[in-house]
Amino acid sequence: MREAEDDVVALRAATGWVVTELGEHPDTDLSVRAGPVDWSCWTTLDHVADCQLAYALQVASGYTDDYLPVHGGGHTDDFVHFQHERGVPGVTEVLPAFAEVLCATALAAPGYVRAYHPFGESDPAGFAAMGAVEMLVHGHDVLAGIGRTVALPESPATSVLRRLFPHVEMHDAGAGPTLRWATGRTDLPGRERVTRWRWDGTVGDG
Repeated sequence: MREAEDDVVALRAATGWVVTELGEHPDTDLSVRAGPVDWSCWTTLDHVADCQLAYALQVASGYTDDYLPVHGGGHTDDFVHFQHERGVPGVTEVLPAFAEVLCATALAAPGYVRAYHPFGESDPAGFAAMGAVEMLVHGHDVLAGIGRTVALPESPATSVLRRLFPHVEMHDAGAGPTLRWATGRTDLPGRERVTRWRWDGTVGDG
């Protein structure tokens, strides 16, 4: 069984990368479209933060039937909505706190805990890795949307590929491009473009 510490390290590294890259452009307009997705950067960041909280709740509850039967304000799916008037500085101040809620929950939960996710019932380590994928992939979407051409950090990308994409062979281009290819966001030489994808959150022996 994989220990949660490895995936918590990946989540913290992914969060630090997003916060650092965004923080270099504090006056950026986040109302623009987030790269290849159909959401604005604001909506994408709401989703990233919301996933950290939702995954932490799944781990804390050990609920295996579905997502916990709760909803956000106004009967929306999302609990988290950043205050737009605070801009990028507000995001960079608050986003690490949401990631740390998931980190702390994953570290505190016994390794035998299982909880529901539509991509496979998972353990605390798996949910921490899911949080890292959300941070990396959607963080890159946001950075692309604001005109930043950046590479994903290799270490956390490698970690989440091993945990959640065991079916994906590492490409010579590296972990960052491989993860972006596996989530349908880029082409890779010698491989067909991915149009439908999912990770595997189930718990193996690795």
